[in-house]
Amino acid sequence: MTTDAAHKGMKLAPVAVAALALSNVATNRWLPSRAYVPWNLAMAAGMLGLARAAGHGADELGISPRHLPKAARVAATGVAAVGVGYGAVASSRRASALLHNQRLTSLSRSGTLWHLFVRIPFGTALAEEIAFRSVLPALLGSTRLPRWLSSGIASLLFGLWHVLPSHHDARANGHSDWKTLGKAVALGVAGTTVGGGVLAAIRRRTGHILAPVALHIAANAFGLLAVRLAHSRR
Repeated sequence: MTTDAAHKGMKLAPVAVAALALSNVATNRWLPSRAYVPWNLAMAAGMLGLARAAGHGADELGISPRHLPKAARVAATGVAAVGVGYGAVASSRRASALLHNQRLTSLSRSGTLWHLFVRIPFGTALAEEIAFRSVLPALLGSTRLPRWLSSGIASLLFGLWHVLPSHHDARANGHSDWKTLGKAVALGVAGTTVGGGVLAAIRRRTGHILAPVALHIAANAFGLLAVRLAHSRR
């Protein structure tokens, strides 16, 4: 990274964070569900545009083709591990009792397929990984900040990105008092912050966002299937 790119990135970072905050409110409060995928993809494209305007290249953004082979190997291993993990939880009646999400179990068959093959891969995983594991770490990184700190800040912002979705899920599952809602939101933010940190470490290790995108898809898609399987057994 050049000094000029670092300085531009630090100036554009607040713009990116503000845009993400606005986008988060828009998708969770204002826009219809059918707008979720195109809106988030447009948001991700805009984020990449900001990073390119700051002078960040493909390597810094984790999109260089030369890192794809390693990222693909890590992705395959990680996806298999996530699948095995969810399979073990879903196969245990005691553990599967923890899998409850009214928003997911109320989906129709076509809605489930839409989530599995469109909403999760593109609207959620790809868009969020571009924002939080590609662009934000690059914009936040500078000669004065260590790489782990820029990734850590991006992971914390990723956790805060889930405040509104966690609140929505908690209310959909029948939690209405402020204490229970607050606990659900806090757990959601903490869990996704830690998860974001893990994905950031994988992104740094592989040099490409393919692996975190694949793991993000696996976590959400296998999670959806596990929740629905657990619900069908009750």
